[in-house]
Amino acid sequence: MGASRHLPMAFTLFRLILGPAFFLARARDMGWGVLMVIVGLAILTDWLDGFLARRWHVVTAGGKLLDPFADALFCMIALYDCWRTMPYLLPGWIFFAMVAREGLVTLVLRPVSLWHGLVMGANILGKVKTGLQFAVIVAFVLLQSRPAMGAGAILAVGRVTAGAALAFSLISAAVYVRAGWKELSRVRGIASRGSARLAQTRQTGGA
Repeated sequence: MGASRHLPMAFTLFRLILGPAFFLARARDMGWGVLMVIVGLAILTDWLDGFLARRWHVVTAGGKLLDPFADALFCMIALYDCWRTMPYLLPGWIFFAMVAREGLVTLVLRPVSLWHGLVMGANILGKVKTGLQFAVIVAFVLLQSRPAMGAGAILAVGRVTAGAALAFSLISAAVYVRAGWKELSRVRGIASRGSARLAQTRQTGGA
């Protein structure tokens, strides 16, 4: 397989720069077409890295950690711009609730779990959440084109999708926290029992 086994991670790392690229394209007013290409690349690489990693059996702990981080980075940067310029599409309270969720799960829970030897990959609820966030971003970009027809429908669908994205954000966060706490408690329990047996063995040997 050679160098191709590193391709899934390369796609993930490439997605890390797409968030800043989106922000830069908006800041320089490069047009909705450029934005749509960036979003399309983010969606494509999000699918490809996981698909290829599973197909080639090169799923790694690093990939499981970086993939959701790359998704969160891209989505939060793009959704920040959406909230800042189109609060009627993405209200501030929804955006900041999403940010809080990503901070809890992506920046706290996953690293803490990894520190204890556990890797928390994305579950189906998290994947649906990310897909819905991408859909909101697509609606945002389409509205940037100021379509002569269909703007109202795009806005309505975008609002509903934003609400659904928030719901899945909160539900998936609760599932992650519950699963993470359960696994961490199990690992700590095993470690405590191991330490107790070791201490007992030493005492027995010393006697």
